[in-house]
Amino acid sequence: MNPAKEDSILAPGTFRKSRVLRREDVRAAVDNSKSIYDACMLLAAHNSSVYKAMRKFEIPKPKIWEEGHRFKIGRLRKLGISTIIESEPVKAYVGIILGTEGGMTLGYQSHRAITELRLIVSMTDRPWVAKFSELCGLGPPRHIPPSKPGYKEVWQKTIKGLRALIVLRDVLPYLMGEKLREAQAALDFFSPTGYRKGRFRPADVWTPVSFPYRYKESR
Repeated sequence: MNPAKEDSILAPGTFRKSRVLRREDVRAAVDNSKSIYDACMLLAAHNSSVYKAMRKFEIPKPKIWEEGHRFKIGRLRKLGISTIIESEPVKAYVGIILGTEGGMTLGYQSHRAITELRLIVSMTDRPWVAKFSELCGLGPPRHIPPSKPGYKEVWQKTIKGLRALIVLRDVLPYLMGEKLREAQAALDFFSPTGYRKGRFRPADVWTPVSFPYRYKESR
């Protein structure tokens, strides 16, 4: 790869002000990536934006990327995968991040009329969230600019549905206190798929009586 192309690739975690992906950037990122997630990191863009640019510039998807699709939700169901995080140190890392900087909530898919489990981690220090995301088999975190002057930027990753259920089950031994009870309630409510037919609110899973700390700010 020539130096001009090498220089055109953005450093991970940086964004172009225009957020426009150029042909040479996309081509260089694709050629030097083992997966769509690697390309996203190089381009500081979401996978949907990268795929859209690849179609626009007629850049084919490398064969090596196919190996990176093992943990897509559809594959999780087809392969019957029961665990995503296999090593105990990694389970401990993800569990600590989820237990201290993360939270559990719900999301409603109106077109399917189902409610899904969601795990969300938000931090101002990107590397921690990026590592969390990588260990859970996902791409780079979402960048949220400061909402007000003096506020910090935030990096956020959301895990949904079946993947969220499996990750939560993997790290359960490393959770404690109310977060452990929240996780157990979520597993009871959403097992075995990570989804539940119908529309539900967080209070349906974590009642204010049983989980007062979740609702202390709304009192």
